[in-house]
Amino acid sequence: MDINKLKVAIIDSGIDLHKLYNGDRHNYLDQWIEVESLTYEAIEFCDLVIIPTGTDNVLLHPKKEILRSFLKNGGWIFCFDGILPYIVEDVSWVHSPTIHRLQAFRATKNDYSFLLDHVALEELACKEEIRGWWCEGELKGSELIPLITDMDNRVIAAIKPMSNDSGALVLTAAGRLPAFSNKDSIAPNRFFSNLLAYCLSARKKIVKKIPLNIYVHSGNWAQRSFLMSEQFRSQFHGVHWSCLCSSILSNATSIWIPWESNTRALRKFWPIIDGAIKNGTNLIIEDLRDNWFPGVQWYSRPVDSSWWREQRKLDIKVSPSFKATLPGLTPKACCWHYHGVFDGPEDELVLLSDREGKSILSLIDSTTNCKGKIFLSTLDATFEFGAGKIKETADYISGMLKIVGQANFR
Repeated sequence: MDINKLKVAIIDSGIDLHKLYNGDRHNYLDQWIEVESLTYEAIEFCDLVIIPTGTDNVLLHPKKEILRSFLKNGGWIFCFDGILPYIVEDVSWVHSPTIHRLQAFRATKNDYSFLLDHVALEELACKEEIRGWWCEGELKGSELIPLITDMDNRVIAAIKPMSNDSGALVLTAAGRLPAFSNKDSIAPNRFFSNLLAYCLSARKKIVKKIPLNIYVHSGNWAQRSFLMSEQFRSQFHGVHWSCLCSSILSNATSIWIPWESNTRALRKFWPIIDGAIKNGTNLIIEDLRDNWFPGVQWYSRPVDSSWWREQRKLDIKVSPSFKATLPGLTPKACCWHYHGVFDGPEDELVLLSDREGKSILSLIDSTTNCKGKIFLSTLDATFEFGAGKIKETADYISGMLKIVGQANFR
């Protein structure tokens, strides 16, 4: 995945609009989704969803909560077909009559006026020299920021930034963007390219602002639940394993590999992860199955849940190095069930082990200052927190975040 390209989902209502929204034309990664098949999972990892003019709103209406959740979780939506009533609070579209032959547009002055740079409004109001191209109503909403109004002060195009500054809703009163013509200079195409450029620049800023703790998930329910949790959603940036690339990991403080990862895929992507570690990123692992991590031999063991069912003490031995290596963490925060044991590399520092001396949690501490450090474990902390089962895992995750986030830890 190219971090310099948006990942864009286009709602497909069976009208042939592929020429309008072709990814090669607009330099984004396009994904077409049939309106009746729209799910949150289908758009969860997209930056932007486009609802084109002509969208089947009868089929789209039951999907309202999906789009609302997408916005709340930082996604962008461009809606060029009016707007479904109240996808966001107090925003709607109404049909109102227009004197087509006299319609003229004006740009409003606000912090978003740059979105109309080099956009000829006289040209935008016409199609093939006939006025009334955007005559299909107006936008309503007390929190909308108008971009374009007409001579009757109707709002023709507007933007609503979300309160968390991580997403936005861009609306037109049923005006088609872009045009079928590929000519970059014409008004609809210029306006559309301005909107895409703003979306891309905003998304890049968000990635830079996050203290990039990258959570490499495989899309399962517990991992998704962890990423959406109230306690940790602001501290992690979720990346599906298929989207891993050097650019995404280049500014990461840490990379987290949860339980139930796609270990077959991780073996393939190891060179990319290894490159990030060499540049100073820390790695926290919960899943070592299939020996995907170089130099590690994993052994299956039955999962012992007696510690919380019967209040029995777990077979976990705490190393003398534990306290100095994990300041602020107590053994209790790490002693829940584990998924197998392992023999690590020769230079591993064992922190937790079983009665056989096999490792449960260990640290690989680089000898060079430019490299990150690696925590190997078979503890399923983020998975269990997402599943809502083991409250102690929150202490482990929070403690690890503090440790790997310290400047002197790298």
